[in-house]
Amino acid sequence: MAGSAGRLQQRPEVVLTGSSASSVCWHVDGTLPVGQDTDDGAGLLCRGTTVVEALVERADARTFHVEADGRGDATETPLPPRLPR
Repeated sequence: MAGSAGRLQQRPEVVLTGSSASSVCWHVDGTLPVGQDTDDGAGLLCRGTTVVEALVERADARTFHVEADGRGDATETPLPPRLPR
């Protein structure tokens, strides 16, 4: 599954949606890679591998940039989302 998701993310015309599409924590060799996390009702617009915009369908949905903090935990930095009208 992770290999399939990685191949999909490399295709510019593919949009991953759903409650787990960008919220699944993909571990690599037992470590947490740098990535993004989204609440249900939120998504990320990417160009290639670069996040260009966070979008939400509800005002309370949140998005984050996530990375390991080196102490066995993760640091979440909020990504300001846009609520399309």
